[in-house]
Amino acid sequence: MRARKAAVERREEVVEAALRLAGEVGPERLTTAAIADAVGVTQAAVFRHFPKKQDIWDAVAARIADRLDAAWTDALGDAATPAARLAALVQGQLAMV
Repeated sequence: MRARKAAVERREEVVEAALRLAGEVGPERLTTAAIADAVGVTQAAVFRHFPKKQDIWDAVAARIADRLDAAWTDALGDAATPAARLAALVQGQLAMV
C-alpha cells in the first residue's frame, strides 16, 4: 500500500509533474488525468489539492517565477559591472528556458 503524503508534498508533486508534462506534450494538450497518472494518484486527488485546473497553472507560474528569481539573484551575486549584471541576467534566463 502506498504511503499517504502530506498535502504540501503532494501539491509539489502535482506542480512538478505539470511542468514536466507541459514540456513534453505542450500546455494545450496537458490534462489533469495525465498529471494524476504521472503522480500516481487519481484525478479526483489532483482536484482535492487544486480545485480548478487554473489553480494548477497558477502554481506552475509561481514556481517558474520563483526559479527565475533565484537564478537572477544567483547571477547578480557575482556580477560587478552593469554590463556583467545584464549578461548574467540574460544567461540566467536562458538557462531556465
